[in-house]
Amino acid sequence: KGVMAISSQSKINPNDLAILGSAFIEDGYIKVTTLPHAFENFNLDLLFSSDKILINRFTSLFANGRVNATGQVEIKDFKNFPTRIQGSYDNVKFKIPEGFSTEGSGDFLITGSWFPFMLKSSYVISNGLITKKFENYLSNSTVKRSNLLPEFLRKKGSQVLELNVATNISRGVQITNDLIDAKMLGNLTITGTPENPILAGQLSIAKGTLSGPKGPQMFFRETPFQITTADLKFNNPTRLNPALYIEAMTTVSEKIGNRTQNYDINLLIQGTAENPVINLSSNPPRNEKDIVTLLALGVSSENIGEEKNSEFYRQSAEIGTAILSANPLGKEIKNRTGFNVKLSSGMDESNNSPVPKVTVSRQWTPRVGTSASRTFGDFVTQDVKVEYQLNKHVSLIGSWEGKENVPTATGVIQQKDQKNDSILGLDLEYKIEFK
Repeated sequence: KGVMAISSQSKINPNDLAILGSAFIEDGYIKVTTLPHAFENFNLDLLFSSDKILINRFTSLFANGRVNATGQVEIKDFKNFPTRIQGSYDNVKFKIPEGFSTEGSGDFLITGSWFPFMLKSSYVISNGLITKKFENYLSNSTVKRSNLLPEFLRKKGSQVLELNVATNISRGVQITNDLIDAKMLGNLTITGTPENPILAGQLSIAKGTLSGPKGPQMFFRETPFQITTADLKFNNPTRLNPALYIEAMTTVSEKIGNRTQNYDINLLIQGTAENPVINLSSNPPRNEKDIVTLLALGVSSENIGEEKNSEFYRQSAEIGTAILSANPLGKEIKNRTGFNVKLSSGMDESNNSPVPKVTVSRQWTPRVGTSASRTFGDFVTQDVKVEYQLNKHVSLIGSWEGKENVPTATGVIQQKDQKNDSILGLDLEYKIEFK
């Protein structure tokens, strides 16, 4: 849409038809289906003839920034329109592909004679956020094509643009997903199409680089590790599955009676994001099974027998270790059932001792999520929550919490120790993000 003015003149000769003219569009709007952003309030000034279109000036608001371009399109034959359009973009905020947000400026060149045209660009990123999970996304990525497109572009496999974008990320982008929370630097080349971009290059963080108050982090079964070294190499042309080299560390405290033992745990991840190879070590030294038990339950396997219900503790530790060892990043259960299952440690209020805690959660729709948790011990705590997201910032949360004693080994609970409490609650939660 927009306001358009056209003027032209024609000269007809016996063997030729000559057309000369000019056109001007003011406050225009156009949306390309393969791009998430529209060209808004654009102004276009061009000259045209029977064999050429000359773009004198094109300016537009685009992705919260501004685009300027000039160029020309020759008209030779059907499917033969040699094109060369060059320009620049300033202070844009791209949200492409899904899960990627970047801000910056750059220049571009569009060339080609027919679809898909080649878009070549140099993009200097001043700020960015990646929340996309590192997993296969090309096979599930689809963009519905508008019925208003020409028939040849509605066909499967037809593309409007091919990409060749060189990015400069010397100022860093923040990666925050289920694997890592860190600010990383580097250079990436983006090829493919806007619907299915392909990344090539490397992102890394130097030792001591801080991305926030706590520095760069990654998560191993809900336990935050401080990253000391991280390199992500994107070299797979079909999957968003970078090769990894990550070193991180954390400290875990184990309470043994009235004594506390601290463990410095080192985590080394190699392989790929989809198939990581994880190695754990600690100081004082522990084997990997003990380290995983410490991360899951806050107690080592050799000290489980000193607590009450030692057989249950031992079984819980073995289950937790099996789940964590077989599936270090906790994806398998969610992929198969849609439920997140987490094993952690809680507190038995009857004797202030650590007990296993199981939490099951699921996001049913973008607005509705549920979770349920239960501790195991002499004093059981159960918790159920239902969250309904009213908008981006406000959520309504209904909760139920139940507490009760369970029978001891003899099946008897002393009358004075009996306790059964239930609490119903309804909360209004407001979230705001500070940058």
